Amino acid sequence: MRMTAFVLAVSTALWLPAVVRADGEQDGAVAEARALTSQLARELGGALKKEMAASGPEGAIGVCRQMAPEIAGNLSRQTGSRVARVSLRARNPMLGQPDAFEQSVLAEFDRRAAAGEKPDALEHVEVVSEPAGR
Repeated sequence: MRMTAFVLAVSTALWLPAVVRADGEQDGAVAEARALTSQLARELGGALKKEMAASGPEGAIGVCRQMAPEIAGNLSRQTGSRVARVSLRARNPMLGQPDAFEQSVLAEFDRRAAAGEKPDALEHVEVVSEPAGR
């Protein structure tokens, strides 16, 4: 059985880690996705604050462009999960373009946020059937 959990945290960007677990343990996968989201936010947020203090907003752009993909890549390699920043308005289509499933989830998040739900509470969990399993 293959299970995918998606969790989103919102700051200045969107993060959508996909945690795939073979054991079908949904609660464990959700907890793992939340932890990865939190770790990405902490590492990227720390780097952004440091660069903002050193060189202002212009320097922070470089952090988002260079360090964010590195941090996400490192987390992906360390955990075996796919960790990526995606957005409906991606600045770098090569790195942040959501697939059709992610687009529908992000559009739903936009709708929920517009209805007053707190962005940092938005998350989506779903078991997805794929050719290799669920």
